[in-house]
Amino acid sequence: MKAKWRTLLSLTLVVVLLTGCGSIVNNLTQVAAVKQQPKKLTMEEVLSKAEQHLNQNGARYQISTYFNMHMKLPKAVHEEYGQASSTFKFQGNTDMSNNPRAFYAEGTLYSKSIEGFNEEKDEKSAKWYDDGQRVYGSDDGDDWQTADISNNPFRAVLPHPAFPFHKLDDLSGQLAVWKKSKTIQMTETDQAYVIELKLDENADMTAQNTYLSDLKPYIDKWKEEIGEDAKEQQLKSLTQKITIDKNTFVPKEMTYELQAVLPLEADNGVKAKINFVHRFEATWKGKHPEKIQVPDDVKNNAEEVTDNW
Repeated sequence: MKAKWRTLLSLTLVVVLLTGCGSIVNNLTQVAAVKQQPKKLTMEEVLSKAEQHLNQNGARYQISTYFNMHMKLPKAVHEEYGQASSTFKFQGNTDMSNNPRAFYAEGTLYSKSIEGFNEEKDEKSAKWYDDGQRVYGSDDGDDWQTADISNNPFRAVLPHPAFPFHKLDDLSGQLAVWKKSKTIQMTETDQAYVIELKLDENADMTAQNTYLSDLKPYIDKWKEEIGEDAKEQQLKSLTQKITIDKNTFVPKEMTYELQAVLPLEADNGVKAKINFVHRFEATWKGKHPEKIQVPDDVKNNAEEVTDNW
């Protein structure tokens, strides 16, 4: 009888030990699982890590840009005088290096202009350097032009090799403004963080001017040509989206589209407007650890340009 009790007690003890150990193991597993869960990153942290990756490794992006200025006239004026429009497209690559930061872009530039009833089209190869102090450009690889950008980033001139990177800087530099106005959000997929900014004509002027400043060279030129009939420029819409790899924090894709308008009103009450559309797409193609330097023959032979128009 004692043997039976001892056997039952032993079995009970074994069961208790086994189930107890199982509970302990399960608890430890759950604790480990909790500890292994990655920390949720804030938008600031994600952007900071993306910028850090670019600063450490440089980058090459395949880019496509589009810029159009179109004067919309009353129907009667349009039928009599025609229209005014300029379009630029660029497809190619842009490289960025650091220490010091510099940029180089090379590709094909397409342009179309309409004045009255005359239309002109052009297609040519194009190259640009930007060393932070000056920008150099050529459409044949032999004759170069240069402009001082030390006091004016000159960023809107298209296609500018640094433009996608400048827009990344603008996004992070004005992040507090975007978050306060609830115009920016970050979502996650299995592979990436997706940060998207959206503005419209109701956005506060600080937000609007951050992006309208990119059009300033063109708007100022139109105002100079038109005079007092030109009113204040207005933002219509802005969408900027950056897709950042979750593992490497490489900004894999960057897209941007801006629409703005410059209203015109003559003394006789006739109204018109100039519409601006600017968009780009940039797709990451790899690191660019090599230093970008403007060749001496380009520096020494480039023709100075003062009118960025």
